[in-house]
Amino acid sequence: MHAVHYVEKGAMSHTGSKARKIRTDEASHAIEERLRLIIDTIPTIVWRKLPDGSADFLNRKFLEYTGLFLEDGLGWGWMNAFHPDDRLREEWPAAMAAGKPFETEARLRRADGRYRWFLIRAVPLRDEQGNIIKWYGTTSDVDDLKSAEDRVRLIIDTLPTMVWTLQPDGTVDFVNQRWMNYTGLTLKDEIDEPTRPIHPEDLPRVMEKWLADFASGEASRMKYACAGLTENIAGSSFVPRRCTTNREMLSSGTEYPSILRIADARRMI
Repeated sequence: MHAVHYVEKGAMSHTGSKARKIRTDEASHAIEERLRLIIDTIPTIVWRKLPDGSADFLNRKFLEYTGLFLEDGLGWGWMNAFHPDDRLREEWPAAMAAGKPFETEARLRRADGRYRWFLIRAVPLRDEQGNIIKWYGTTSDVDDLKSAEDRVRLIIDTLPTMVWTLQPDGTVDFVNQRWMNYTGLTLKDEIDEPTRPIHPEDLPRVMEKWLADFASGEASRMKYACAGLTENIAGSSFVPRRCTTNREMLSSGTEYPSILRIADARRMI
């Protein structure tokens, strides 16, 4: 009698555990389906990739935009929808290897064959040991913004003066075409060696004033000799641009287009 009772009790316990597991699985599946519905309906492309960068999830927005079937986009198939000239094939594996949040812009082919610019952002998900187990990211359409930026750049490039912008730490991140034409330097040259065009005799004074003005966050104006391909100019100003937290975000400036000899610049200072 007791043995039968224990067997029945054990069987009931096993049945109860199984029922709880079924209910837990059903609840987990329902939550997963709700999350998938949310991800599929938000107005941007969302994806998940394995540590090697191959995709194991693409939301509906990606499939609708590209016209690809899910099986064609999974793995490394998603890469085929991006423009081959945008170096994503080189940048993506390098970003995966670095293991850090990643951001870049690339052109993504629409179902009708037209390419539009997208901003791609990715962040890694790590386990307790710090190993990357997944990459999660979004791909957002910035083509209209890119076109507006191109129009603004065209305007800035055609201004009859030289324009540049600096990051809060003083790092050059933009010079207009007139500046590059005048100095004969590329944007990369300016980023790598921003003080190269400044006359060596002026450089210590210019750097001292720049550092002081950056620290104060106030608008600045100074004169110095700047070497060009055929002539030399003097004079520079910048104005800091701030965000709502009152921290300096960016400095933009102009080089005055006054054409001077270095000797003349010496007398102005």
